[in-house]
Amino acid sequence: MWAAIYPLILGAQALLSPLTRGWPGEATTALVLALVVPVAMLVTVPWLSRLAARAMRAGEARS
Repeated sequence: MWAAIYPLILGAQALLSPLTRGWPGEATTALVLALVVPVAMLVTVPWLSRLAARAMRAGEARS
């Protein structure tokens, strides 16, 4: 779900940019991924899945 991951990546990059200034790109990417993937899989994706399911059930009730 890109709707979950893309904002997390942008936010992590913005917050970590002062810390990782001067780091090689690979190291910065590894740090961002190490933080974003667990947050996305444990928090954001399940939340968006529940939100989508609720919206789909509401749409079925209107039909």
